[in-house]
Amino acid sequence: MRIQDEQKVQQCALANTEASLTLATAGTLCMYAGSDKMGAGINLFVESVVAAQLVQAYNNLIGEPQHEDMYNVAMTEPIRLQLTPTEIDFEIVLQDLSRHLLYLHSALRNLQLSYARYQAARQTLDALYQSPQSSIFQDAHIFATLQKQSIWRHLMLCTHLHTDILMSASRVNLLWHKFKQQLPNQSAFSSHEILEMLTTVWRENTKEIAEFKLPAFNIHNPSVLFNLLSTQTQLPRPTLLLDGAWHKSMSQLEQIYQQTLETFYQDE
Repeated sequence: MRIQDEQKVQQCALANTEASLTLATAGTLCMYAGSDKMGAGINLFVESVVAAQLVQAYNNLIGEPQHEDMYNVAMTEPIRLQLTPTEIDFEIVLQDLSRHLLYLHSALRNLQLSYARYQAARQTLDALYQSPQSSIFQDAHIFATLQKQSIWRHLMLCTHLHTDILMSASRVNLLWHKFKQQLPNQSAFSSHEILEMLTTVWRENTKEIAEFKLPAFNIHNPSVLFNLLSTQTQLPRPTLLLDGAWHKSMSQLEQIYQQTLETFYQDE
């Protein structure tokens, strides 16, 4: 029921670290290009922040579960985003990617919570096994089932979302390859440049960023991305936004989700 291949999860976290930094660099390049590239720049910065949060979500997935209340059951549902319409193909595909990344972040977070809440229910059952008629034992029996079903639901969601995101990668990269030809020729950026631009964008474009409803996905600020950037000195002009290592790690983890679902009830 739990994901057994921690190495694949760690590889996915590392790949999304690199993707987050690449997206932030691409966002900076777009912002340098002027107001007509601002929509793409803001979207890329949002995606870089979400990718940074995904790194945390993947790492939390294989960490020791924190204590949780077994009575809370996570139900991840799509949140409708009313993003400003655009006729620019690259911005259209970026908006679609943003939706999927945000939804994946919610699914991963709720998967981890469901694991922790299932563990809480099991601990209650183990502690009260000599009192099977007690109301708390009966509750724990019910909610252990509900939490297990929530785990299954979120494993399935993560599988589908990895598929959707992987399906969009080639289009994102192809449209970026065309789009970047309209951007400045700067070949490298210092992390300080990117940090300054990210800070400015987050301060001066609150209305545009609010369209992504980040708090609804439990993302409240870009601080996790700040931390990633603080470990860098210089970042190159992106050739691809979602590179081969990222694609491979996302694909391999998708297979791990599927294997976990196939053996979901074997521990019983």
